Amino acid sequence: MADIAFSAGFGSIRQFNDAVLSEYGTTPTLLRRAAIATKPDTHQRNESSDHLSLSLRLKFRPPYDIDVLLGFLNRHLVAGREQLSVNTDTGETDGVIRALDTPHGLGSVTVPSMLDAPMLTLRLNLPTLADLTNVLPALRRWLDLDTDPATINESLSSSERMASIIHQHPGIRIPGTLNRNETAIFTVLGQQVSLAAARTFQSRFMERFSETDATGLRVFPQLQDLQHIKATDFQSVLGLTNTRASTLATLIAALANDVSLDDYEDRDLIKSNLLALKGIGPWTVEYIALRCLDDPDAFPSGDLVLKRALGISAVKDVERLAEQWRPWRGYALMHLWNQELSREKKPV
Repeated sequence: MADIAFSAGFGSIRQFNDAVLSEYGTTPTLLRRAAIATKPDTHQRNESSDHLSLSLRLKFRPPYDIDVLLGFLNRHLVAGREQLSVNTDTGETDGVIRALDTPHGLGSVTVPSMLDAPMLTLRLNLPTLADLTNVLPALRRWLDLDTDPATINESLSSSERMASIIHQHPGIRIPGTLNRNETAIFTVLGQQVSLAAARTFQSRFMERFSETDATGLRVFPQLQDLQHIKATDFQSVLGLTNTRASTLATLIAALANDVSLDDYEDRDLIKSNLLALKGIGPWTVEYIALRCLDDPDAFPSGDLVLKRALGISAVKDVERLAEQWRPWRGYALMHLWNQELSREKKPV
């Protein structure tokens, strides 16, 4: 019980007990005894593996647009890293399953299509309970649960252009990442191609360079292994251009040796180091900052979907318009992306 309390972020057992008493009207011990008495066959381990299965209820500040979030995740779904969750009773899709790379092995998290506001209930499958300590904050960042949408919406709504869009989807969040290196590498694989083509390259990457488990999910390969692969091999195996394969090899070498995307690194320094790499331009750096560096003001001004949404072709004009949206340009971007993709009703 103590492991659960501390892994979930409580500072003490007393704080945990008080929270349970407030939520359920009883103590953790009595709650556990009642569960065992009513479900004597219930256990924490999956029948098909040694993994631990549990439900995790995470609070957020409403509103939270789960439909837009899942729409983003679905459009970027990569075989081996994500799967659609299907309701066994209805046969309908009811969420997204995502691979979790933990210190003790591969786990998974299922994001449901329904909310229990102000809670989001996730289903976790972990090698050990100890993994929850690292997984919990990563999940909150990935799903952008700690954002205060009221503050952001108030700021962006001062722009006439953004006000009506925000009114339609006031709970839009910025999807982060559960594996920074993965997202950075996948971003390069998505340079200057359609989203469909990017997913093809990313799926090939996972199929060729990673191992799968019984669920069909795959472990993301280690940088130490990837850095020994030649650019020419990336080109032939993945079907990349020579330029893109060279950029991919360059990024992997940098991430393995010189460039860190960790929290404790200076964000501006990371962006500068990435931009110095051959083949890495402003769009790539800003997209990585948006997804990996928790930068709410990241803004890939040259993005094609963004320019279509704004009806502006010149990057300098996009940047000039977006100045009024600081320091929340990343959220403005998510609104504009969603608006344009909803209008077209197709992924780009």
